[in-house]
Amino acid sequence: MVALVAMFLAAPSASARNQASAGHAVHVPERLALKVERELKPAREKAGALPVFVEGMRLSGETGRTSRVEGDAQLRKQDSVIKADTIDYSVVNDELHAIGNVRIVRSGDLFTGPELKLKLDARTGYFLSAEYLLANNRARGKASRLEFLGPDAYRGSDATYTTCGPGNDDWYMQVGELKLDYGRDVGEAADARLYFKGQQILRIPGQMSFTLNERRKSGFLAPSFGSSVQNGQEFQTPYYWNIAPNRDMTITPRYMTKRGLQTTAALRYLGENYRGEARGELLPGDQQTRTTRSGFSILHTQTFMPGLTGYLNASRVSDDTYFTDLSNRISATSQTFLPREGILTYSSQWYSVYARALSYQTLQDPLNPVVSPYSRLPQLVFGTRRYDVGGFDLSLGADYNRFAHPTLVTGSRLHVTPSISYPMLSPGGYLIPRVSWLGTAYLLKNNAAGTPDSFTRSMPVMSLDGGLSFERPVSYFGQSYTQTLEPRMFYLRTPVREQSGIPIFDTGLAAFNFAQIFSENVYSGTDRIADANQVTTAVTTRLLSQNNGRERVRFTLGQRFYFTEQRVTLPGETGRATRSSDLLASFSGEILPKVNYDTTLQYSPNKRAIERISHGVRYMPEPGKTLSAAYRYQRDFLEQIDVAAQWNFGGGWYGVGRYNYSLRDGRIVESLGGIEYDGNCWVARVVLQRFATASQRATTGIFFQLELNGLSSLGSNPLTILRRNIPGYTRLNENQEPVPRTFGNYE
Repeated sequence: MVALVAMFLAAPSASARNQASAGHAVHVPERLALKVERELKPAREKAGALPVFVEGMRLSGETGRTSRVEGDAQLRKQDSVIKADTIDYSVVNDELHAIGNVRIVRSGDLFTGPELKLKLDARTGYFLSAEYLLANNRARGKASRLEFLGPDAYRGSDATYTTCGPGNDDWYMQVGELKLDYGRDVGEAADARLYFKGQQILRIPGQMSFTLNERRKSGFLAPSFGSSVQNGQEFQTPYYWNIAPNRDMTITPRYMTKRGLQTTAALRYLGENYRGEARGELLPGDQQTRTTRSGFSILHTQTFMPGLTGYLNASRVSDDTYFTDLSNRISATSQTFLPREGILTYSSQWYSVYARALSYQTLQDPLNPVVSPYSRLPQLVFGTRRYDVGGFDLSLGADYNRFAHPTLVTGSRLHVTPSISYPMLSPGGYLIPRVSWLGTAYLLKNNAAGTPDSFTRSMPVMSLDGGLSFERPVSYFGQSYTQTLEPRMFYLRTPVREQSGIPIFDTGLAAFNFAQIFSENVYSGTDRIADANQVTTAVTTRLLSQNNGRERVRFTLGQRFYFTEQRVTLPGETGRATRSSDLLASFSGEILPKVNYDTTLQYSPNKRAIERISHGVRYMPEPGKTLSAAYRYQRDFLEQIDVAAQWNFGGGWYGVGRYNYSLRDGRIVESLGGIEYDGNCWVARVVLQRFATASQRATTGIFFQLELNGLSSLGSNPLTILRRNIPGYTRLNENQEPVPRTFGNYE
């Protein structure tokens, strides 16, 4: 039996109530709200069955079997609301048939059409001449027949699909059959035609599939097109293989009209204790060089047990000009040394052990040849440190290297460094005296005739590092700040030791900066330990916001003063004869709202000349608007200007560009220009790039990309180039496509 409990806006007559109890139709002039409670036989009873509510202008039904609602009819159950001119509901089958202006709203999804048949609990049925709008990924479209295949699964015949908003058909797919399965986040289409601005731009015969919610799946990615001077026209059709949840591979055939077909395979993998990626490239029969060209790289990290980790980084290419000829990334074309490195590291609470094997492939530029670096076969490092042992900090480091080279002096080096310090700390300052002993031993091969095969060197190093911190409240331009004054002084004493007979394996003059002036050696590496009797002074002042503690401005000034002349040098280096170093100064901060400025200056008081200077300013009032400019100068080495921007001109139009010019060489290092357009549900980009690849050589590339939000992208992708070239670059549809998006899976 089905009990109909009616809540009347105007109560029906007693005769009407009697008819209802007898199972006959009920006719009332006003709108009624009904609750249909299924009270079936115990054998068919469903535990926890949800009630069904119906409303309409005309109510009729047969007790325990059917209910009909006519005139502005509405049925509600759980998260579904169905409206129509007429709704027939079968209580026994939990099935409804709605006719006329049918509309379903369910969990944010909307469906409309003239006729619907649907099983409410099973969510199976069909909709004729349906239109749909799905909240899950903002997709919408039409179908001559839309079938409900269960929760969150649909199949449409003669259907369309787009993620553009209602009233906007800038792009859409017309398909013979469309299946959307949000349980698996997969869309499938048969005989798909892609339309953009009313014109068909692509047809995919057979079956294709695409991801609905950014999850990875196997299939063809969008093809890309490009052009460059050295390679001609380019066409790529990547295939993405989702091997497992923790493994995938992208296989990319790349056809270049001037060179031929290159195939690239890139594998990524991830496990509980390991992760890595491997990449291989092959170009058989390059039409320009008449050779087979290839490249390979692997990057792998692994944890074997707690504290024990491994690392592998290996790369190799077939020839010296591989990257300059075939890569469209300046970071790749500028590579000179390709590492082959394996590392094992063990760390515990008190000590660590590090083992490494390292060699290089050297890519020579005929116009700018370089000397290959030494290989380390192997390197073994040991370190241990104990803090606060009776107030003292103790440390011991040992570094063993076996250096190999095909033409230069080779040999082994052992370097040991025990040290002891006594930190004295307080809230307003610190003082740290430290004493170290440096011991080094060499065993050499292939050295010059008459030169000893072994060297030993030992010396003490003493330092005293101290600093203070003062604070005061200040107010500038109506804003309250805390201003700090932080002076620091560092004294270093290292005696002179004869080292001219020691070969140079891995040592060079370290860059002069604020980190280096507080170090114990002016050289990187240990083949030279510079003598020192010097003091470094520096002072820093900062402005901290009293509202949130954010640093708004920082200014630092520092200089080193020498009490003796320098006697230990590198081969060919002229020893220092001055009593003071260059002056270092740096400033950084937000000088105006949304305007940040950074500058670093290295000034030589002895030469009365600027040795190095860099200025950088960036204005970023909002995402999509950023403008930056930089000037870099290093005397007798470098002078460049660098301007970059992304700017919203309104109406969806954006300009992007970068200009990096070498004033010293009189040529462009890298330039880039292009436009972007945000069409709300699609983005188009056209970018032209030119950059220097080697001495007197440059390459030019053109990128065109059309992104269809929620589907895929067509053309060559310039996003990596834009992010690298333009500081603060904002992707126009930043929330789209965080993982490789499959475009087609042909069957």
